[in-house]
Amino acid sequence: MRLANELTFGAIALIQGVGVKSSLVLDFANNIYQRNGVLYPDLPTLLAAGGGSYSRAGSCYDLAATQLFAANTPRITVAGLLLESAATNLLVSSSEFDNASWIKDASITVAANTTAAPDGTTTADSLVSTSFFQKLLQNIPSLPNVAIVSSVWAKRIAGGLDLILQDTSGVGGTQTLSASWARYNLASTVSGGADNIQTFVAGGPAGTNGQWGAQTESAAAAGYFATNPSSLIPTGGASASRAADAFLVNVPSGKSTATLTYSDATTQNVAVTGGASWNVAAAVAAYVAANNHAPILRSITFS
Repeated sequence: MRLANELTFGAIALIQGVGVKSSLVLDFANNIYQRNGVLYPDLPTLLAAGGGSYSRAGSCYDLAATQLFAANTPRITVAGLLLESAATNLLVSSSEFDNASWIKDASITVAANTTAAPDGTTTADSLVSTSFFQKLLQNIPSLPNVAIVSSVWAKRIAGGLDLILQDTSGVGGTQTLSASWARYNLASTVSGGADNIQTFVAGGPAGTNGQWGAQTESAAAAGYFATNPSSLIPTGGASASRAADAFLVNVPSGKSTATLTYSDATTQNVAVTGGASWNVAAAVAAYVAANNHAPILRSITFS
């Protein structure tokens, strides 16, 4: 059986351009995990066999919010493995736009839990407008001179309405909606002692939009998360945080370089020490902070 597994991996490895003599191959996007010539069915099994460790407190979404992963479960999709730092959603009632925390103009009403959200649950709200440029807003805590990224999922349900996403100072713009869910985001800076995030139903005079998963978080100083939102952090009556992914790999003996390939096909070479534990999450965080790439790993190989 082991010989059959190794021959199977050899065929796959040639297709992937990976030599079968590699002592550790982590191909997250194609679900190929090999250590010392032995194939493993998934990443947790390889790690439990001495390959390293992975942990994360609490359940978390992938970036597309189509799948919710249980605590301590690697967030692996067809795109690869998502690794993120900790973050906090400053908004409350992130998908409950009928809640009093969302201040509404007079000509807009909210029907709660009326349509399927991106994750397949019927938790998205319908925003019904009977006039032009009606808005919802939520005040966020005092954060003077702090860069933030705000985001929301939205789609057009009926009529020709669009979305305006902006902050108190008017930074933002109109987003043309379609009948499919998309995540819209805004990077801005809180210049005063308070701010709010505003979603406008643009156009009119009548129509219905869907909204779900609003989020405002502190922006990174540079890199991908300076302008892009992290994975959705659902909130109820209070703000909530997402724990960081912790991912350690035991580097194969004799190896000195790890090559990380990201979902956009860019690569990162990292100096590592054979026989030692290596912090993969820290390497990804450093790369994402220096480059405008999402923290999704397709694979890791060693040489």
